[in-house]
Amino acid sequence: MSLPTAYATEYGDHRRASRVGVKPRVYKYVERLVAADRHVLPPSPECVLIDPRQVGWLLGYADRALVVDAAGTRTLFAGSGRWIPAIDEDGVRLGNRVWPTSGPEYRELRPLGLFDEPGIQLVARRHHDLWLTAMVGRPAFGPTDVRVIVRGNDARLDDDTAPRWRHTQGGHGTAAIADDDTIGIATEDKHVRFLRHPAAPELRAPQIVGDTLLEHEPYALTAIEDGFVVVSAIEAAPAEARMARLYTRGARDFSAQWQSEVRLVDANGRTLWTTRVAFPVLQPAVELGGDRIVVAGRGLACIEAGRVVWTKPANVDVYATAFVDGTLAVGIGSRLAILSRDGDMLSSLDVPDGLRIVTPPAIGPDGALAFGTTGHTFVVPALDV
Repeated sequence: MSLPTAYATEYGDHRRASRVGVKPRVYKYVERLVAADRHVLPPSPECVLIDPRQVGWLLGYADRALVVDAAGTRTLFAGSGRWIPAIDEDGVRLGNRVWPTSGPEYRELRPLGLFDEPGIQLVARRHHDLWLTAMVGRPAFGPTDVRVIVRGNDARLDDDTAPRWRHTQGGHGTAAIADDDTIGIATEDKHVRFLRHPAAPELRAPQIVGDTLLEHEPYALTAIEDGFVVVSAIEAAPAEARMARLYTRGARDFSAQWQSEVRLVDANGRTLWTTRVAFPVLQPAVELGGDRIVVAGRGLACIEAGRVVWTKPANVDVYATAFVDGTLAVGIGSRLAILSRDGDMLSSLDVPDGLRIVTPPAIGPDGALAFGTTGHTFVVPALDV
């Protein structure tokens, strides 16, 4: 298992495990992120990312992304969909468009057509010149579906040995990608399915290596070393609430009152353990390592091998990201807290003006933090003392 060197896409990386291969540092103060060109940064981003290559940040919103670095601010758009922002080795990506470090021109990753249609991107991975992505689309005059697309790009654009396939599953859903490229998709029919590259490169459909029927409707998925953590809502909700649960990020304004089922399923579809927490989970499970995960939402709960080992109730939304050793950076209302993997408070900082944190804290390659609030985006420098 490889951990990202910085929080460079939503929930850390393609696994959506919100864990970064960086050790915690000392944190003494919070300061407002101010762009070099004084560009006004809108409040309540859906995610804040930190560039591992240079000093810079990427703020994701529902309809655009903002790059903030030493050159100033750039606004990126990528069609009429809702696309995931990410920082790659060669530039900044939004949907299938990749902008170089400098310059206004972008190039597009194939396939092209799907990204010209309205859609919601769920997860993506770009490695070894392969492009794997899952998205929710709605064909003209057709029902909504989850689409998984795998294509070679860059040096493998015309490589006949590169995997090239797609899979379509009806309904709304969510997805995550493991390090071995196994793609998990959880859909509103209460199934979670696991897809792998076909056995032969000329085949255009994946191997479906697992299919598990769940008791409750899933809405969040995380790939960890032992399989996939599926979070489901223990309630029957109207369609509007279900869509908000699946796709809402940033400053949430919907009622969150359900209990949550948390289940670990291996990539062959076998359930390894199941447990419940008494609050709504609002982000994919956070991996701590050593058979431990944390779920965050209207509270925080740590689960080890299917057993809840500690909980922290809250009456505000809680967002969490893990360091390599399982230490947690947690946004709790208007406070940033650093917790040990056992839930002990190590330090905390108040957000200026009582602004409410609305994104999981991003962790940079040097241990610095960044997060969005209802008023501004803030950074927390990493100190040596």
